[in-house]
Amino acid sequence: MPRCLWSGLLLLLPLFAPAIATAQAFEARKSFWEITVQPGFFVAEEPEGAEIEGRPMFTGRVGYRRAAGFGFELNAGFTPLDFEAVGAPPQKFDMPTFLYGVDVVYAWSIQPRADFFISAGLGGITWALDSDDGDGKTETNLRLPLGVGFHWLLSPGLALRADLRDHIIFDQLADVARELALVDRGNTNNLEGSIGLSFILH
Repeated sequence: MPRCLWSGLLLLLPLFAPAIATAQAFEARKSFWEITVQPGFFVAEEPEGAEIEGRPMFTGRVGYRRAAGFGFELNAGFTPLDFEAVGAPPQKFDMPTFLYGVDVVYAWSIQPRADFFISAGLGGITWALDSDDGDGKTETNLRLPLGVGFHWLLSPGLALRADLRDHIIFDQLADVARELALVDRGNTNNLEGSIGLSFILH
């Protein structure tokens, strides 16, 4: 994750110090809605003969869950990747990338103000390549995200949330690889790390 993003998050922590000191516990037996906003970082696996430069990622999640037990959440994310096909001359594309889907979440309470969770889901990813000469290519692939993470309750209605996720993408950029004469990697693993705030609606 870029240094400036980490620095900004660290600078915000003192603002939450009073809330952290007086935070109440998650109510493990009660269900609640959760709205999460997370900046992060996305690292994509590349077709052979191409480079995809990792970029910041921005994700929103809306879910219904318990602090201990099952839940689900809808998610949508965006990352402005860059794609370069090695060649003579190399072909460069801006590649805005959109992720969307639904996850099932299972959480364990590890202390009154914190829980650990795992998640698995199903969704899609759309890559929109756009070169300087206006040559556009769009491809959508099936996505299976597997993740782990934790919440730390800052106040009754606010929690710090961190996620680490592997996005398994099937036939990733196969059409683009074929068109640009690259070697298709097939199914790939793409990593996401993100941290943000969850708003708890009791």
